[in-house]
Amino acid sequence: MSLGKGPVVGVQPITSLQWNVSRPHEINELGFASGAGYTAAWQMEENLGYNIFLSTFGDHRYRYLKKGARMKNGFITFKVLSCGDIHVALLHRNGHVAYEVSIGVNNNTQACIRDDKSRVCDNHAGLALCTFFKVFWIGWRNGVVKLGKGSVYDEQVVINRKAAETNNIDYISPTTGNHKFGLWILDDDLERRYEFFTSRPASKTTPEYRAWTSVTRDQTYAYFRVQACADSWIAMSKSKTADPRSTLHVLISKRHTAVYNFSVSTTVPLATQETPSYLTCDLSVPYFVSWRDGRVRLGSSAVHDVVAEFTFNTTDTSFIKAIGFASTHEGGAHWTVLQTTGSEMYIDVDGSSSYKDTWVTTKSVYLQVFRVRACKNVAVLLTEVVGAVQSHAYEITIGGHGHVTSIRDMSTGKGEQKVLPGLLSCDETRTFWVGWRDGRVRLGSGFKYGRDELLAITVPSGVHFNALSLSNANVTGHWEFDSDYGSYFITRVPATADSHARLKLTRDATFLNLQLSGEQASIVLSSSESATSEDSYHVVFDGPSSRLLLKRHGRVLTTVSDVTLLSASRLRDVWLTWDHSELVLGESKSVGEQEMLRYRADTPFTVKSVAVASLGSSLVEWKCSTQLAEEVVYTTGPSYDIDQLWLDVEPRTFVVIGVTACGNASVLLSGAMHDIDSHDSYLITLHGPGGLASIRSMDTKTVYVAQTTSELLSCSEERLLWISWHDGQVAVGRGREMGHDIVMAYEEMNSFRLTALSVTTDGSSGTWRFPIKQGRCHSSDTQLPPVTSAPANSGSSGLSSAQIIGLVFGVLAIAALVVVVIVCITRHKNTFDLGDLEDLRDTTSVTSSQVYTNSNVTSNM
Repeated sequence: MSLGKGPVVGVQPITSLQWNVSRPHEINELGFASGAGYTAAWQMEENLGYNIFLSTFGDHRYRYLKKGARMKNGFITFKVLSCGDIHVALLHRNGHVAYEVSIGVNNNTQACIRDDKSRVCDNHAGLALCTFFKVFWIGWRNGVVKLGKGSVYDEQVVINRKAAETNNIDYISPTTGNHKFGLWILDDDLERRYEFFTSRPASKTTPEYRAWTSVTRDQTYAYFRVQACADSWIAMSKSKTADPRSTLHVLISKRHTAVYNFSVSTTVPLATQETPSYLTCDLSVPYFVSWRDGRVRLGSSAVHDVVAEFTFNTTDTSFIKAIGFASTHEGGAHWTVLQTTGSEMYIDVDGSSSYKDTWVTTKSVYLQVFRVRACKNVAVLLTEVVGAVQSHAYEITIGGHGHVTSIRDMSTGKGEQKVLPGLLSCDETRTFWVGWRDGRVRLGSGFKYGRDELLAITVPSGVHFNALSLSNANVTGHWEFDSDYGSYFITRVPATADSHARLKLTRDATFLNLQLSGEQASIVLSSSESATSEDSYHVVFDGPSSRLLLKRHGRVLTTVSDVTLLSASRLRDVWLTWDHSELVLGESKSVGEQEMLRYRADTPFTVKSVAVASLGSSLVEWKCSTQLAEEVVYTTGPSYDIDQLWLDVEPRTFVVIGVTACGNASVLLSGAMHDIDSHDSYLITLHGPGGLASIRSMDTKTVYVAQTTSELLSCSEERLLWISWHDGQVAVGRGREMGHDIVMAYEEMNSFRLTALSVTTDGSSGTWRFPIKQGRCHSSDTQLPPVTSAPANSGSSGLSSAQIIGLVFGVLAIAALVVVVIVCITRHKNTFDLGDLEDLRDTTSVTSSQVYTNSNVTSNM
């Protein structure tokens, strides 16, 4: 564990600590405090953790937390435990209280909203609770400030009042008054999640699982939240079919937890244990479930294995590859699963046309890809917040009555439609994408944003979409979503040898999941980390002859005939394992299912890298997770093609690349995979004609920065470069330490989220190396020191040496100023008022949180 000054990890170290333990525990929470008479102000980026935990001490002063609200789209949720006098201030940037929302005031009998001129109150007894967290939402939109119970916007409204201005709320700040202690949980709701409802099945006692999340082979825990009165079930299974022979059913009841194996008995549990009564009809409660070391553990916590209320010993947990969710209580259960929980999410939506039961939050993105299997009437609702089905909502229907596909405004009924037969299938899963940006809502076929567009309409400016709901009218639909668990890459492999990709594996890798498309392809498992190897397996997919072959040293080891595996039009799932001298291959998302080939080697070798090659004249595409990769190595051909390799870089904001190229090498940073021409992208030319490096808009072609460079790239030597994109600051530098040896930089005032990276060369081939594992060639995400550069046109001759020196010193000066402003420690001062915040106004982004601590009052985060 290390501590240092400044925003660059590894630079200016202060101290470090090492300890020898056989199994280091994970760091899941950070706490902040100050003592010895000192008061401290802390500022940190948002979206670093799931929640902020805060204590307030009844002084009715807004000095504990100032949380950025600019990105909340006029809506927040929070949980609070207090006997009363709960207050939340909506603040302008200068710290002025625009509105104050009060809960449980006047002896817990009223709720109020006030501005600096008037106060409006309604009688609502018992809103606050001394013994349990209550959930509330506050909205400030369309000239109205509202308070409601629960977490769904515009439902269970407690009080509202007209507001003169609701567009300039930059922060929220919580406190409690009248000497009432308060505990707060503020969700970091930039995390995308699935929310769904499971109802009581007809059997009333045996659960029916309508939602599943798949887990990877090396995953040993999962998080979820549930709001239910009682009798909620999770299944731990080999697959989402819940095979009774390989499924453990865990019942979370009001006063006990039990585990069943239905192949043994549906009424007598394998084990049961009295557990605390955490389930409640009104509150979403966090849980974890873990499985390792021959034990299944369950607990009510957002941190796994710290406190387990239920433990079940079993001989084997390696079969667990999917987690299912169900309820047998008459009131059903509402579930929340973060998109980082597993690799994929499966949800069955029944024949109801209601949009109330199934939601996917899409904060900070403008694209959603999904797969669906349904005969007809697939519908997606785009809306601003979860639960708001009318305000600024747009409905997308696929395969409606008469094969009509449409997009319409729910408030006006106006929109566009086309008759497009054959889009859906009762038996086969079909892939679609939905996008919303640049004032348009678009629908397309396949998984590539912007390709194969089916329909699009224009929407009014200022409309934002942060959630989508799923529905199927009169039929049941099976929906699938790729989750955010781990990053991945996708590449095209042409029939020529000019372009190819290789995945260098970690030492302990013994399996791989990937997706392939194309008529003829070969997966190469190599004993070497390099592109050439003396020993390798070649798994050959021969589409024209419907054969699957395994080769080694050019000799066919085994053949499987009469198989139809790959498709030229869609990606197919493939898994491989090479453990215990056996190589096994199957067609499924889950390792071990639908096995197709098995071969035992007499002289096995350690597989160190994997590559895919195209055979014949067909184009092959492959998509693969980088979770088990040390690095991805890709060779680009001599022809410009910015769409040949895509690397998922979310949630990182910085990457180190090793490049070997003669010149004309470019990197595209984009807001979405396969988005090559939108406003939300930058094209970074590392070495163009005349040695000119530049950063420009991919959409408007505007050159923001142009800089003449020397020896930035080499035909024969790999050059390490770092590229950073943090909070609108895009920069490129030499070496592996972000922030050092800056080549060029640009600051975007209206920043946007960048999630994908693509590369190309023009005129000659190039080799690109992307280290994946933290610590090999790059550290964890850190904030780039604020840098600015004046825009340059395409004819710019670049920055002079003096300008470069000035830029570097300017960066250092601004970074030092930020540190001084943020880490404000004042001797013998015990409280902060809003007036004290004047000198702590944002020097960075408003998407940050500020926490205040002193020796007498401790705020926890």
